[in-house]
This record gives sequence, C-alpha cells and structure tokens, in this order.
Amino acid sequence: MPEKSIICAGFTLIEVTMSIVVMSIIAVLAGMGLYEISKGYVLSKQNATAAQQGQVAITRIRKELGAIQSIACGDKNTITYTSERNPSEYVTLHASTDSTVRLIMNPANLTCDDPGTAGDKLIENVDVKTFELNYCRDAANCSPSYNASYLGLDYTSATVTSVKIVLKLKGYEDAIIPIADPDRVLLHQGTGD
Repeated sequence: MPEKSIICAGFTLIEVTMSIVVMSIIAVLAGMGLYEISKGYVLSKQNATAAQQGQVAITRIRKELGAIQSIACGDKNTITYTSERNPSEYVTLHASTDSTVRLIMNPANLTCDDPGTAGDKLIENVDVKTFELNYCRDAANCSPSYNASYLGLDYTSATVTSVKIVLKLKGYEDAIIPIADPDRVLLHQGTGD
C-alpha cells in the first residue's frame, strides 16, 4: 500500500500567540504616539489662545497707564489713578487673588488694600505670584509701592515717570507664559485717546 503523506500546513498555536503579542505591542506604541500628538496640539492651541488674550490685555493696560493724569495710590498688585480722558473719575487696575486682572471704574474704595472683585476682567489665569507693578523714577530706580521712600529715594507724583509691569499667564497644565516680563510704560504720554 502506498503511504499516505501527512500535509502539515498552517501556523502553530505558539506562532499565532506570538504574532498577536507583537501586534498588540505595536498598537499600544502607536496609540501612545497618537495621544502625545493630540496632547501637543491641545497644549499649543490653548497656550496660543492664552498668549493672544494676554497681548490684548497688556495692550489695554499700556493704554490705560499711558493716559494717567495722577496716581492716587499704588502697590505691587494695584494702582488707582485718574486718566487724561476723564480726570474726575478714578480707575483701579488690580490683580486679584482669583487669578484675574480687573479694571474698576469709579471704585467706591480708594485704598489699595483690597479693591475687591468688581469691575471688568481684562485677563484671567494670571500667575498672581509673579504679577507686579513697580513705580520708576528712571530705568535704574524702581519701587514696589507708590508714595513711599524706597532705598532712600521718594516715589511720588513729582518723581515717578514710568510704571514697570510683569505679567505672566498660566497656560495648559499651568505652563507659565510670559506676556510682559517686564514691560515699561511711560506716564503722561497721552496714549489713552
């Protein structure tokens, strides 16, 4: 009798299992790559939006401070002043603890201690730890408070010629975005028109 040959065709169980494992590893790596790409896209989009909003806010702050007629009071986070546009109305620019910079027209409280959370929001997600207003006599001499003596120099309406601003925003996953680091605004320039 002729011998029958056994034809062995196909894959063994071990070969099929190994190919499934290898394909799973490749799929996981591809998925992680896609996740990182989408995360990078979201990060860049949200940070670009925050930076654009920050530029709009710093432009408004520059315009407001450039039109100052007189300063009533000021400290590191707050400045209350009258503007050349409306000398009879006080305006307060304030970085509050809720991470916003607000513009308060005709504040009821003219102290710089705590103007509150009223007023128009200029920008949100401000890194309030780094927001700072400094009152400068010249490029080298600046003080964190107005109407004060600092390092033996007086900072009053007669001597302050500019305000230096540091503004940084919190972006995606609290990434810090410098907007004005620092930016100096010359006073009495008539740019508020």
